[in-house]
Amino acid sequence: MALCPKCGKEIADSAVVCKHCHATIGTPQRPIGVTVIAALTLLGAAQILISAIGMLFRRHFGCSVILGIRIPDVVNGLVMLILGGLALYCGLGFLKQKAQARRIFLWLAGFVILSSLITVGGSLTGLLTIAVLGYIVYYLVRRKDYFTN
Repeated sequence: MALCPKCGKEIADSAVVCKHCHATIGTPQRPIGVTVIAALTLLGAAQILISAIGMLFRRHFGCSVILGIRIPDVVNGLVMLILGGLALYCGLGFLKQKAQARRIFLWLAGFVILSSLITVGGSLTGLLTIAVLGYIVYYLVRRKDYFTN
């Protein structure tokens, strides 16, 4: 017999809910903040993937200029496809408590914040991106106890 972590009474080893206090046993409940971040990440991943597919399948290819370097749209589209796939993995991983998804997202967010600082200059969109991602990083660093596996 095991003990309920909330009320301390004996419960069956296979119990999912305590029959005395109705506390959930085992997997911690997902914080609402993690759910919101997962939803935002999945929306962002969809937007990135749609943009990447649009870049890869346009009729006339051009070039983007980043830091004075001309980068073909095909290369840009492939990079966006990879980043979108990683964002999709992270969003789904947040919903499944994957610690690896959290680590990948922290690296990804760092990359996006750094690239926003370098390429955008001081535009409102760039500053908003930095602020939102900065807060998400802060939240995920504080909530690392939720991501167990």
